[in-house]
Amino acid sequence: MIANAIDPMAALGQILWLCAQTTNFGNSPVRPLLNGVWYSIEAGQFRIYRSAEGQPLACVTWGWLHKEHEADVIAAYKAMDHGVVPLKEEWLGGDLLWLSTFVAPFGHAKDVALDLRHNVFPNVRSARAVRIDKHGKPRSFAVFRNGRAKAATSGAVPAVDRI
Repeated sequence: MIANAIDPMAALGQILWLCAQTTNFGNSPVRPLLNGVWYSIEAGQFRIYRSAEGQPLACVTWGWLHKEHEADVIAAYKAMDHGVVPLKEEWLGGDLLWLSTFVAPFGHAKDVALDLRHNVFPNVRSARAVRIDKHGKPRSFAVFRNGRAKAATSGAVPAVDRI
């Protein structure tokens, strides 16, 4: 798999296409999904994984949140019908890694997770994410830990918090 950045509009198209290949996001309204990933694309906080031929296989978008806004983000996810929350600018710029979109419709999730852990975020101790059910609704919150990281983590969120 090849992971690389491209033109923002092409990235948006590829991310939306990957989302459409899943049951989790495939039936979701496009606008919340678009709004939810656009900040990450503009900030360069995304990765698209492709085959040797250039076919998109998986993608991840993320944002760095301030600890004091974590409860706001969790409340926003709990209040919505579909699983991608548009990140507000004042929430961002902190040291808590939130994976806002993790899509691997063709079975590459393990490879993506390894790349994130070893190459993209080798010094990040944990990442938070929302797990989305097959209907596109937020199901639970999770913390993914990186035992190889040397950096200290701030804040504590339960490993899985049901919505």
